[in-house]
Amino acid sequence: MEAQIMDLKPYLPQLSLGERDRRWRAARERMAAKAIDCLIVWGNTISQGLGMTNVRYLTQVGSWHGGIALFPHHGEVTLFSAPRHMSVPYNGYVAAQDWIQDLRPYSMKSVIEEIKARGFERGRIGVVSYGNVVAGNNLTYHDYLALQAGLPDATLTDESEMIEELRRVKSAEEIGMLEISGGIARKVVDTMIETAAPGVGENELYAAMIRTQLVEGAEPNIFILMSSGPIAGSETMRRRLIHGNDQPLCPTSRKLERGDIVICEFHVSYAGYLSAVEFTVVVGEPPKELRELHAVAVECLNAAVEKFRPGATVREIATAMRAPVINRGLDYLELGFHNHGLSSADFPTIVYKPGWGRMAFDDMADFALEENMIFGTNIDIHNPRWKTDVGVMFGDTIHVTSSGGRRLVGIPLDLPVN
Repeated sequence: MEAQIMDLKPYLPQLSLGERDRRWRAARERMAAKAIDCLIVWGNTISQGLGMTNVRYLTQVGSWHGGIALFPHHGEVTLFSAPRHMSVPYNGYVAAQDWIQDLRPYSMKSVIEEIKARGFERGRIGVVSYGNVVAGNNLTYHDYLALQAGLPDATLTDESEMIEELRRVKSAEEIGMLEISGGIARKVVDTMIETAAPGVGENELYAAMIRTQLVEGAEPNIFILMSSGPIAGSETMRRRLIHGNDQPLCPTSRKLERGDIVICEFHVSYAGYLSAVEFTVVVGEPPKELRELHAVAVECLNAAVEKFRPGATVREIATAMRAPVINRGLDYLELGFHNHGLSSADFPTIVYKPGWGRMAFDDMADFALEENMIFGTNIDIHNPRWKTDVGVMFGDTIHVTSSGGRRLVGIPLDLPVN
């Protein structure tokens, strides 16, 4: 009698087989329209695991070892994931989900051999890679050369947009995951408020926030961009307190002091679904200039929430969101929003000033939102008439509904002071 594997599904969040079938059906309808025999979906660890986004969308497997999914127009889906030692006595993801069961150790040779075994070596093959305005693209030059060399008679086409479009509007199950993610994120905010105090190390604060994520059921997600330091300071000392630092610049071992500000941006991942938060805490009494700046940040968020409705364009929302800053002669590093879900900073992304580059809205201003899109908001503002190196960070995760935006985290609107 064949031994049963240890079942991990009761201990991990699961998406239903109905959700899987919905996604597979939609993908295969698009494949049929373009006469594509199969998709090769690239996944790796680029941008803290976001490179697995499209693989995870089709398989529910988000391994940080990476993987390539072979997604045929009909037949079984195969995932080549992880080195061989992670597949003995079986790949652990076999026990963690019920969407696919054919998981094999990764090698480009194995991928190409399976494509030939399926009879696709002369077929039309769609290549799906992952990329966004922050992370670049995860399909490596050497892997693509290997694919071309191994399948010289196949027709390769870029079908990355196909899966990105499917991910753009969220299903009811996806929104349910994001609601849980947002609820955990709110608890992380509360932990930040409770922990930031004189004598507490920046690294201790960071660790407390990560601990809350894990004990509340979120996945390990070491994405906390954090900076801390004194609000007051000599004119000869420059600080970087207008946006959080990334690893390994944070967390540092510096102890918080009275008169400090702590600013951060973080994600919480639940079943891979990311809620986005930006938040500011003050240790000690803040100056009135900082309170005024925070009040403007709240105006920006409220303006965005009101505008997040189906049919609203990127231009309309960004203009309303930025008006409180522009009308007061303030300035910003990022002030806008980006599509959120299994990934962050997906299309449409508008956080930069016009002309600053790929995260500006120059080429997407007229894109209209649809119901059940999800967006993270970025409000990183400062007052150059006061300080150019100290500001506030503020932002929530917003669900687009017919009655306006719904905040999924519900960050406090008052400036926390410890």
